[in-house]
Amino acid sequence: MTSRSACVTDYEHLYARGYYAHADGATSFDVARLPALVAQRSSMFGRAVLDLGGGNGELGRALSDYRVKTLTIDAADRQEADYIRLDLSRYDPQTVEIVRRRIYAYLGDAYLSTCFDVGEHIDLEHIGQFILNTAALVDRECVISISTRPSSAANRYHPSVLPIATWQYLFSLAGFSSEPDVELQSLRSNHRFRSSDANLIAVAHWQRLDPFRENSLSHQHYLRLKRFTYELPAAREILECIDEVLDVKYRRIKRQSISAIDIPTITFNVNFIQDWSFARSLMDICPAGQFQVVIRNDIIAEPYCYMLCGLLERTGCRHMSVSNVAEAVVGFDTWGDFGGTLAITATEGVPSVTHLMGSLMMLEIAQRGAQTLCLQHGMTVLSSQTPASAVIGVWSDDEVDSLRTTLSLKQGPDIMCTGSTKFLDALLPSSRNVLEFRFGVMPGDFSQIILVGLNLHWAIHQHSAEETLSWLERLSAKNQDTLFIIRPHPDDSSIYSAEALLSKKNVMLLDEMLLLSMDMQISRILKGVDAVITTYSTLAIDAVAAGKPVILLPFSKFDHTSTQYLKKSAPWISSGIELPVLDHTSWSKGEVPNFRLAGNAQSSLSKSSWFNPSLNSIQNICSLAARSLIDRNEDQISRMSIALASAIKSLCLDKNPHRDRELVTRAIQRFIA
Repeated sequence: MTSRSACVTDYEHLYARGYYAHADGATSFDVARLPALVAQRSSMFGRAVLDLGGGNGELGRALSDYRVKTLTIDAADRQEADYIRLDLSRYDPQTVEIVRRRIYAYLGDAYLSTCFDVGEHIDLEHIGQFILNTAALVDRECVISISTRPSSAANRYHPSVLPIATWQYLFSLAGFSSEPDVELQSLRSNHRFRSSDANLIAVAHWQRLDPFRENSLSHQHYLRLKRFTYELPAAREILECIDEVLDVKYRRIKRQSISAIDIPTITFNVNFIQDWSFARSLMDICPAGQFQVVIRNDIIAEPYCYMLCGLLERTGCRHMSVSNVAEAVVGFDTWGDFGGTLAITATEGVPSVTHLMGSLMMLEIAQRGAQTLCLQHGMTVLSSQTPASAVIGVWSDDEVDSLRTTLSLKQGPDIMCTGSTKFLDALLPSSRNVLEFRFGVMPGDFSQIILVGLNLHWAIHQHSAEETLSWLERLSAKNQDTLFIIRPHPDDSSIYSAEALLSKKNVMLLDEMLLLSMDMQISRILKGVDAVITTYSTLAIDAVAAGKPVILLPFSKFDHTSTQYLKKSAPWISSGIELPVLDHTSWSKGEVPNFRLAGNAQSSLSKSSWFNPSLNSIQNICSLAARSLIDRNEDQISRMSIALASAIKSLCLDKNPHRDRELVTRAIQRFIA
């Protein structure tokens, strides 16, 4: 068995110790109605039932009252005669053949299969193996339930949130036709959740948004699977096809590219929510137990903190949510030795309170023996920097010398061109039909798909948030055959007030809550769109990396002669190309701009050498753990102290220093309610 990566569900941690649904008497089905319906259905199969993923065996016990013989299969360690232990997330043909013989010996050669509330609990990377196990164990017919929404506890329990049509396609690969089971569909609950607390926020937000356009509060589907063939493709072909469909193949490509290097234990300081994209990319390649996370809950909006902790609980990654550096210090003492490890952040150095909090965090980790790295996050870098990390990793070679000259510290930090793991994820091959299989956007429903990136809380933009939302109203109304996918900046709360816009059939909102619920990165969606319109942000670079034409919304351009900022870091700038900006006519009339010229200019950029460091970013980053540690000198600490003292002058204790945190929290709460 291959070792588990940090991004993959830790089933033992999640289910084996005190999982509520495994307690005696616990059920996820209607005990008054479902067993009776299953018993009636089983009469056509010799009154025998094979219950796949039956958990605590309650369905089998309920069916015994109807004189139905039941054999339960699950991964739990139990010894009953009517139970077989098998991990449905792992497919092994020899083991499955042994189990098949035991099934026939116990139930005979005719039985009905059931599989309730299992598929959504299987990790995306194991769905193919779950499908193979189902194909091997189901005799002729199976009644299966699938939830197409996140779970309670900030989606701690549903790693595979997929449209029901995608599930039906996956089962067809294994020789099953499928259709809704009308009788069992009547058991679905249609309760409306409105709570924004940690336990229900993922479910409530999903119901409010309804991203798969199900037009139902339930998101619980009962399917009747019928076998139409016993001659299946080779297991390897099915696994590769499902990896492609679900867009997890790129993770394996990343792991294969670094198979020869040692991965250090990584501690990632998520200071701002936008830092998560870097951390999540590294989780793909880190072995389980070698990735740990610090979350700043005084800077990150409360709903996002819930979702991050839920995901990290599911994957078994050690993490802490802290409101200040002192709390983190206590946690670091319990985490033990940091020697030989790598601590990373993407927020540090800028002389503001919120960034300096990140610097103090990195200083504390460094004092415990970790190598420290600050990754470049934005296109513009302030020339006044106060970093605590030993290394600053930038995107391009052009940035190295200019940043080193600007800092001019007596000793450290070192400036290296590491590239960006976020850009790497945009560069790697993606599923051709990612929007269809992950979001239910069917081919032919729209003539084109345009991703619109918004960053309206930043004052650089020429138009206000209200004016931009009005433009989106015009754009979507005039181009109803175009699907507009709106991706707001995680700290931009303005989109939640646009009720009329979000209710349109050709508008889809991909906010941070939705992406966290699905454990998806925006960079993995880009290959499925035709073009990108975005505010001045790194989403433009992601689009270029993915080979998509991009047009910027009007913004106030930086003064190239200003000494406040270093030269902007972007592939088009180093290549001497000016990215097109949305023209006034398109803006005022709501017309889709002409992307042809933008596409021609950017086709060469996506293949330029500017992205080479990002292609090797994981190797570049992991190699830093073996470097000698740089001692902090008095000059560096003095600069940090001066910057912190200056930043505190603007701190108002009546307000959170990161005002967007509360704005986003309240906006999401209102949106759900």
